[in-house]
Amino acid sequence: MSRFLLAQYEPSHQPGIDAMMEDIARDYQEPISGPQSANLFEESRRTHRRYWVALDGDKVVGTVGLVLLVSPNAVLKRMMTHRATRGTGLAAMLLGTATDWGRTQGVQSVYFGTMAQFQAAQKFYAKQGAREVTTGELPSDMEVNPIDSLHYRMDLTEHNTTQKCEKPSTQNGPTGSSRCSDLLMGFRPLRRRR
Repeated sequence: MSRFLLAQYEPSHQPGIDAMMEDIARDYQEPISGPQSANLFEESRRTHRRYWVALDGDKVVGTVGLVLLVSPNAVLKRMMTHRATRGTGLAAMLLGTATDWGRTQGVQSVYFGTMAQFQAAQKFYAKQGAREVTTGELPSDMEVNPIDSLHYRMDLTEHNTTQKCEKPSTQNGPTGSSRCSDLLMGFRPLRRRR
């Protein structure tokens, strides 16, 4: 059973996200966020997007989001994991949650950017079936973060990132969180901008 719980982002998670990001930033000489990296609370209030956090107990150890573009595309956002979780399957769980929700919204291709210094992330994305693309291949309605030097595309119709997820134990009572795909239940498809 996984030790991580995934929950939809709530404002109460923001201090934990900030602490995680500060900790991750210590590992790199270059800044890991740019001026576009607004507080997730503001970002989450916009339409056509979902954000999740991964919790290890009460500690935020990962984040992911998906922003719907003009059909059938989406952008993966805020895919971050704490270094202590590397090799645990958490990144695949986060990616699977976001892409599973995307599929329920009719998404066929997910685009995203990353920085050259995130070499472990690049290997992970390649292993998950993503391929590097040029900025000219990005959707015209995708906001490109100026600090991202590499861009990727993952075709959901060709690659399945769904993780086998576990429900939280009911021995401790309901938690309002989930082990992965339960977060998708009850979501109705959103209308995308045209």
